[in-house]
Amino acid sequence: MKPLFTILLILSLMFLCEEVFANPVKEKFDQAMTAFRKGQYELSVKLFEETLQMYPQLAQAYNFMGMAKMEMGASTDDVIALFEKAIELEPGLALAYDNLGKIYYG
Repeated sequence: MKPLFTILLILSLMFLCEEVFANPVKEKFDQAMTAFRKGQYELSVKLFEETLQMYPQLAQAYNFMGMAKMEMGASTDDVIALFEKAIELEPGLALAYDNLGKIYYG
């Protein structure tokens, strides 16, 4: 009986810690991604910008903001700069290279 109580106590504490120590950067990024997937590009750009204010090294945010701005018809130079920033921060981010290649090809 005692081991069962210990396991339940540990699981309860893990759940509590997850709620108390929620990651606001991840939450904001997830909101931005949800807006992006729904085609709400202006909202997603705003949310990606807010994400980057909290954590400016998040390469994925630059990449997806570039994709959203591309959908909104932003200038090619603006979009290229976002993809290049994503690559600078995370050189292994294949999606950013793919997006950059598509811009240059187009």
